[in-house]
Amino acid sequence: MMSIKKLLSLQFFLVLLIFFGKIQALEVAGIPVPETVVLEDKQNKLHLQGAGVRTKLFFDIYIGAFYATKKIETPQHALSNTGPKRMWLHFLYKKVSSNEYKDAWIDGIKANNSEATVDHYKKEIDNFISLFHEDLVAGDNLTLDYIPNKGTMVTMNGQLKAVIPGEGFYSILLSTWMGKKPPSQKFQDALLSESTDD
Repeated sequence: MMSIKKLLSLQFFLVLLIFFGKIQALEVAGIPVPETVVLEDKQNKLHLQGAGVRTKLFFDIYIGAFYATKKIETPQHALSNTGPKRMWLHFLYKKVSSNEYKDAWIDGIKANNSEATVDHYKKEIDNFISLFHEDLVAGDNLTLDYIPNKGTMVTMNGQLKAVIPGEGFYSILLSTWMGKKPPSQKFQDALLSESTDD
């Protein structure tokens, strides 16, 4: 029969194992990824749904992390959910030119939305694309927040760049990762990897 001392030691070891395991789960490519975030309105606490590394031609381009107020299990649910959301990007590659990044946004939006939808939101898309007039370098952070009744908040390195009103536009941006043609299936799956756990 196990002694009380050995039982307590085992419990302590299990607590440490769970604790350190959770710390490791919140680090991607050596970069800490918060488990929870609070949006600018201070009213909404969001939980990490998953995070992964976007790669291209064997190069790590950026870390992506997706947040929502409640458990999101599928890409379709991520797009249809009308609650507060955040998509956070931390760039790893040494430099991505502004033209390359603009082209990537346009291609991703067109690939995952109908021509009619793209035409309907042309003004919002153009406003968003115009924000990227500087190259992105390793260490840059882009945050895309959706706040109901306010719209899409675009923040670069802690500086608010724009607020684009309306609900539909955020889903267009999010579809570049959660749509039928994401950068990769592996990356899309990673963005919802935490939400599969109870």
